[in-house]
Amino acid sequence: MWLDINHNKIDGAMPEAMKDLLLQFSDLSCNRLCGEIPVGERSKSFGYSVYFHNRCLCGVTRWEGGLNCSRPLIDNLHLMSAIHSVHCS
Repeated sequence: MWLDINHNKIDGAMPEAMKDLLLQFSDLSCNRLCGEIPVGERSKSFGYSVYFHNRCLCGVTRWEGGLNCSRPLIDNLHLMSAIHSVHCS
């Protein structure tokens, strides 16, 4: 199953039930999501680009152990921007 909802201006938290989806591909980038990424076996396997350019997502991803929820949002954004450039409209 694929979930591609990038560039949709979706806001709020990711539903906890997303951790149970058996996704082969996911792209939640360029939205307005905030909060902790629900941790499931599949969600841990996705890289940071799946979650790139959201307001304040944090949690476990394949990328360097994830985005630190205790680190200020601006620090996470600088780390991600230095590695990958994505332009959202």
